[in-house]
Amino acid sequence: MSKKLSFIFLCVLMTFSICGNGQTRNAWLNAGVKSLNGNDFISASYYLERAFLMDSTDVSTALLYGKALEGMRDYDRSLSLYGWLSTNDAIWQYPQFVFEFGMNLKRIGEYEQAGLAFGFCYGMMKSDTAYFARRSLHEISACKEARELINNPLQTVPENMGKKVNSPFSEGGARTDLSGNLFYYSNKFIKKNKKNKPVYQSRLLKLEPNSSRPKELESSINENGYDLGSVSLNKAGNILYFSKCENLENGERICTIWKSKLENKKWSNSVLLDERINYPGSSTGFPHIVDSENNHDILFFSSNRSGGFGKWDVWFSEIDSSGNFSDAKNAGSMINTEENEISPATDDSLHIIYFSSDGHKSLGGLDIFYSRKKDSTWTQPVNIGYPINSSADEHSFFRESTEDHVTYLASNRTGSQSYEGSTCCFDLYKFELYELRDKPEMIQLPLVRMREILPFDLFFHNDEPDARSTKTETKKEYDQVYREYIKLYSQYLKGFTANMSIPMKDSARKEVDSFFTDHLKKGKKELDDFLDILTEALEDGDSFEVTLMGFTSPLAKDDYNLKLASRRISSVEKYIGKYNNGALKNYLNPSDNSTPRLILKREALGESLASTEVSDDPHNLRESIYSPKASKERRIRVVGINPISIPD
Repeated sequence: MSKKLSFIFLCVLMTFSICGNGQTRNAWLNAGVKSLNGNDFISASYYLERAFLMDSTDVSTALLYGKALEGMRDYDRSLSLYGWLSTNDAIWQYPQFVFEFGMNLKRIGEYEQAGLAFGFCYGMMKSDTAYFARRSLHEISACKEARELINNPLQTVPENMGKKVNSPFSEGGARTDLSGNLFYYSNKFIKKNKKNKPVYQSRLLKLEPNSSRPKELESSINENGYDLGSVSLNKAGNILYFSKCENLENGERICTIWKSKLENKKWSNSVLLDERINYPGSSTGFPHIVDSENNHDILFFSSNRSGGFGKWDVWFSEIDSSGNFSDAKNAGSMINTEENEISPATDDSLHIIYFSSDGHKSLGGLDIFYSRKKDSTWTQPVNIGYPINSSADEHSFFRESTEDHVTYLASNRTGSQSYEGSTCCFDLYKFELYELRDKPEMIQLPLVRMREILPFDLFFHNDEPDARSTKTETKKEYDQVYREYIKLYSQYLKGFTANMSIPMKDSARKEVDSFFTDHLKKGKKELDDFLDILTEALEDGDSFEVTLMGFTSPLAKDDYNLKLASRRISSVEKYIGKYNNGALKNYLNPSDNSTPRLILKREALGESLASTEVSDDPHNLRESIYSPKASKERRIRVVGINPISIPD
């Protein structure tokens, strides 16, 4: 953790450690959980901070507090919290902590460090199908893609729309009508609650082309007690769809979509859309209306209703000539993920859909993606690219028309106005987008190609190399260890399938085959491919640091396992030094500073991350040695590569 982040959190501790304990810890905790469940992150962070500071050893409270800070998008404070917690070795037992630490690093653009955290989290998991295992693998790939996108930026830069539109709070949901009026929401408006405390509420505004300041829409739309959100107009500009959110007494926050018509230049009383859109017991928002040529308009929206693929999904409903809505349909698994997809928008011809997602591979949190319609289905979504997307969040993408190129989005990236922290609040941005880059022609630099391969694992037979040794180094190269391991296939097959019935033997044989082919052999090939590219990069004059992690199965004591993990890393280091007739040797031990340098960084972890499903019974050889589960624990992982500078 950086000195800056440590100082921030220390100040927080000093500030609140002197607070009185007028409220019990449970009272603060319960109030925080209630606010968190209602997405009132400001109140939640206030309550949970106090509960946490009363007992900073309670991991569950710390994670809840971190979640509240993330909900506020206060990445400085949340990263400071996670950095402070990381100094406690016990916290690294919790996959949620490691994953969230990685997400915080990703949100500030520290992709290399984030990738290491996700790799660490993945190594903790018992099953590849577990949530944090799935998400960690996904985020490792997302961090690689983020670096590629940043290295190949688009030729357009979103510009902040300034104080005329934006405030220190949040703005979003921009739409324009045929007259050039800009409609959007802003939550800079303040009312008083029953306890006479200030409460921020969102209102819908309209900025006319030649006006110096926006105006609130009529009270028929901006109703007290509700937060107004995203807005959409039909092509004629006389029907307005918008979302309204209400905080219920039980702490729950419910959002719904409403409609208003323009009559005599005034917006009529708003009407709640029926249950086909506003499904009971769920939230619905982010409306986008599309005028269709066959008199069946389509309303796209997002909702967390049941029957979807994730938390918030994109849905749509057709509207007939009488204004009746069809049953809503999910946009499908190509668009929606197990996470969040919000703020859908389309082009006029319905050939392209744009949306925000933190479930597809993003640069930070929510990114803008688009998908093309092909044969009545949506194609694989594409990240629209950098710098339209950033390491922060982007949503409310709206393109006035393909011909005009004028485009809007909301983002909390650094540079947005903010009442607290640098990323708490969303501003509206405007730019021109001339074309979409379906398949970016990225220059595959050696560093990018190596990061595409990472992370990968290299596997070892039990207690190898140098069985029963207490040394931390070995003379054996990994190539020798690998070849000896391959020869043990029949022994592993026999040891794992002994005394099994024929049907069970068939299944067990497939498991052993899969390990030797999809793990052992695959890892060796990935190592050789990685070293070929690394040689090319070093020959071009670049210097690098490669990080290696060592793991073991839980058969022996911790001290022995740490030494065994070190020997395994040593065998790989020796193989690297002699690879391809010693092509890398001079870079490992350069004679002067003019020679590029290769540094191998060790992290020997022993059995500290071994799965609890792996047997530590030395008498049960089937499970503790020959089982694929045990075999997968005896490994080292090449987890990262960083370019480094060599002093003159």
